[in-house]
Amino acid sequence: MGTHGLSIEIEEAEYDDPFDNEAGNADGRQVWAKAKELWKIGKGLGLKLGLVDSANDPYKNQVTPKIVAEGGLKYLDKPLANPMVPEARALLLRNKENMYRDLERAGIQLDNVLWFPYDTGGCFNEACRPWMLKVLELTEQLGAGLKKYNPNARVFITDWLASDDEGRMMVDYLNHHPATKITGVWKQDRTTVDRFDRLDKRFQLLVFLDLSVAGFGTIGAQPLPTMVNSFVGDGARRGMSGVMVYTEGIWDDFNKALGLQVAWSPGLSAQDFSHQYASYFFDSAIAPGFYQIVQQSEKSWPDARLPLEAFSHFVFIDVPVSAERLEELTLSAGEKLRPEIRHSWRWQVLEYRARIGKVAASLTSPSDFRSSMLQAINAGVAHDLLRRHVREKQDLLEHYRTLVNELRSQVYQEPADRMFSMNVENDYMAQIISVPFGEWSKVLQELNTKLGGGSP
Repeated sequence: MGTHGLSIEIEEAEYDDPFDNEAGNADGRQVWAKAKELWKIGKGLGLKLGLVDSANDPYKNQVTPKIVAEGGLKYLDKPLANPMVPEARALLLRNKENMYRDLERAGIQLDNVLWFPYDTGGCFNEACRPWMLKVLELTEQLGAGLKKYNPNARVFITDWLASDDEGRMMVDYLNHHPATKITGVWKQDRTTVDRFDRLDKRFQLLVFLDLSVAGFGTIGAQPLPTMVNSFVGDGARRGMSGVMVYTEGIWDDFNKALGLQVAWSPGLSAQDFSHQYASYFFDSAIAPGFYQIVQQSEKSWPDARLPLEAFSHFVFIDVPVSAERLEELTLSAGEKLRPEIRHSWRWQVLEYRARIGKVAASLTSPSDFRSSMLQAINAGVAHDLLRRHVREKQDLLEHYRTLVNELRSQVYQEPADRMFSMNVENDYMAQIISVPFGEWSKVLQELNTKLGGGSP
């Protein structure tokens, strides 16, 4: 098992231009300096060096009404540039060239660059339609600029968030452009494995495996043995030549390791790997039962083969029985570990997953709880008894908040604002897990008022 490349994502839309000495915000310069430092470390380790970038992100201080694109599929609420506006296209080409020139001066040669049409990226102006074809043409220009400073670098495009029609456009474009500078495609992990069966074999086809979307770490580890084995194993068995593992934290360590191992050995079962992982990082005494733990964790998520639209709205669906079983399996295994192993981050992300899952399952749905309580009030049930039920939910909600904050501060050791989704009270998490904190707070406040219990 092993990794032979290091790719760093740069999202220009979050920062001022690091190459503009008049820009007052130094964040962009700091991020670029850190990226160069990491690339140099990767170079010293003998790794292939890559850049992941959006095709039409401008820097914050470059945005003007004239260049801004309409719409675009993106998660960052930042303006994108319309590359069909000449000034915008020239700006994008200059921005990328500034990066490549600076890397050359620093002694860093990129081996590959991967451009995203979406997230961030996109343009829905009429002149940009169809966007997939326009972004492929833009990628050709960006690739030409890349090769001025990195002549051996490979140019990749991804179908991340692309529709089936756009996937077909990618295949047709590449197959009919023999002089294209694009080397290959990073296929997103949530489309069918046959999407690029028609792609000419002169192009490399690799799997882009996004591991961080599953809860974004808020609930701790989210092992996905079946899903990862399917995405990577099916791709490898169909001739895909590699895998890029995208991660935003340490909570998906099991998935990262499994994805790399299956890419190396496509016939490996998730159960055999789970035994190896537990024996190496924890203790061989818990290895036989460790697969049950990761299996039980994965059961909280819908079928991994659901279409992209469903995957993007995953719901954390632990139910009390399975949540109790997961906690029982995890805590009993933890008792067999040496203290230093049990308190390691690899085990703690699993233990917090089990504990948080049990609390989340006990909270259930705020709207269902509200309906049942209002029915009980209307039926004349004693308010003292109902207030007790409300207090129980309040205590559970506070316990949930405590566990998530402990996980973030003590295990991840990250500040509360490190990532938007790591804020337990952010309503965005209602799309990811079944604990919509804001909705619960409103329901409990309403019920306390009706029951004469004051503020929760």
